Amino acid sequence: MALAVTLLNSTCLRSRCYRHKVLQPLLGTVCVDSVSKCSSSYRRPGSQPEVIPSWRNIDFSFKKGFNALKTQLGLLKKETEDHLVGPDGHSFSQYLLEQTKGSFARKKYYDWSNFNCLYLRVRGDGRAWMVNIYTDPYFSHQKDDLYNYFMFTRGGPYWEEIKIPFSKFFLSSRGRVQDDQHPIWLDKISTLGFTLGDKVDGPFQLEIDFIGLLNDRAHTEEFAYETYERNPRI
Repeated sequence: MALAVTLLNSTCLRSRCYRHKVLQPLLGTVCVDSVSKCSSSYRRPGSQPEVIPSWRNIDFSFKKGFNALKTQLGLLKKETEDHLVGPDGHSFSQYLLEQTKGSFARKKYYDWSNFNCLYLRVRGDGRAWMVNIYTDPYFSHQKDDLYNYFMFTRGGPYWEEIKIPFSKFFLSSRGRVQDDQHPIWLDKISTLGFTLGDKVDGPFQLEIDFIGLLNDRAHTEEFAYETYERNPRI
């Protein structure tokens, strides 16, 4: 066995290819495995054994951990979306995708340019509400712009029909009415919302039967507020 180890080591130093082509058919795989174990575990007499910390044996990869976390979050998102059902029994994610995306993933807007009034049938609690319309901004600094107008409800058990001309909506940004007013862009309507406008804490209730659009030919007002140039030409 000692002779075999000596021959193997000398052969490896000369050329690595001799181990498999010459010695392995003569000595066999058992001898080669035992030799490799002996050579790898060799330690000089008197030297301290190598101490390997336990944490070095842990096979941890940041990339693998991140991919596993990403997979788990994706499964959680899918499971949540599957439980939400939109109109006509379709999934909620599919319904939102159809409402906000057009061809080639373009954002879809509502075009109300053929109408001049917002028509609602509601049953409120007698409090003052604010109707908010958000349009697609042309510049990035206009992303907080909203068009607002008040809606006063009577309260009680009866429904009421409310008509609000689009010319009455005024421009605000982050809750502040702007000095520079201009008509609402009816060809790029994005969202419609409601907020309480009386600044009073307490319970509230607003039932909405439908929200529609109306083209009132008797209404000829284009814009109810004064428009002026901030830097007029001289």
